[in-house]
Amino acid sequence: MGTLIVNVLGSFVIGVFLALALQNGLAKPNSYVYLFFVTGVCGAFTTFSAFSADNLVLLIEKNYLGFSLNVLSNVALCLIATFIGYILIVKFVNT
Repeated sequence: MGTLIVNVLGSFVIGVFLALALQNGLAKPNSYVYLFFVTGVCGAFTTFSAFSADNLVLLIEKNYLGFSLNVLSNVALCLIATFIGYILIVKFVNT
């Protein structure tokens, strides 16, 4: 659960930064500033390696339901969090 929370928060922050970068010209998606914050800061904050380890343990334990739920919830919730972060900036900050 801790890994899921950190991944969702990191995805939200990435969505916020993406919106700021694209809407305000703070950074282009291929610039060093963008790469530093998205890949560096947010990438270091999120825990994909812990996510992978958690899933490997679930597979080793033959907990296929837990594995499936963990993968699906992380992917779905992180995508939703990124979208929400982006939309909040686009709709409310840039008006």
